[in-house]
Amino acid sequence: LEGRHVSARMSEARLRYLAACAGVEEAARREMQALCDTLSESLPLLAAAAHWALLYSTLSAHVGASLQKGWTLPRLREVEDGERALRVEGVWPYWLSADGAARNSFEWRGLWLLTAPNMAGKSSLMRGTLAAALLANAGLYAPVDDALVPRYDGYFLRTASYDVPSEGRSSFAQEMDEVAVLAAECGARSLVMLDELGRGTATFDGMAIA
Repeated sequence: LEGRHVSARMSEARLRYLAACAGVEEAARREMQALCDTLSESLPLLAAAAHWALLYSTLSAHVGASLQKGWTLPRLREVEDGERALRVEGVWPYWLSADGAARNSFEWRGLWLLTAPNMAGKSSLMRGTLAAALLANAGLYAPVDDALVPRYDGYFLRTASYDVPSEGRSSFAQEMDEVAVLAAECGARSLVMLDELGRGTATFDGMAIA
């Protein structure tokens, strides 16, 4: 420490220690550079191996966790199948355990309007269903007893918005911007869910917009 009395012996030992640290750092740098030079020709192969190893470990963890949670593997409709109905049996929210959640079964064709009292689980049903459809199209397990899922090319879920005073925007303005983006980007094979559209308006105005 500066200002502290040190003996000549301690000063020499400190200098030797600093020199040894610098030597070790330089030696490690040389070895790492030599290793990089040796592996440079194999980098594409190593990158591919790392990619597949990560994919395998991720899928293995997903399957293990899914089987433990009681999830099942949904079925996908064939590409040439013109049927667009989504049939789900026993879907439950992915963030809840199978034993502690209420399950829902339905067949969804075309446009649906979902109504229920507050806290009845409308948003949970929408999020759980969209997550199950996304997992099914990815070839992964989903929180369902069984499901027959069309092949979607896009997934859109618009949830509740809130006022943003710092930006001078109301929840209604947020909603309209999000719906505009959704309408511009969704297609005929997209799965679209709107949650609480018109929340930032009066009751009759919100119903008219919805």
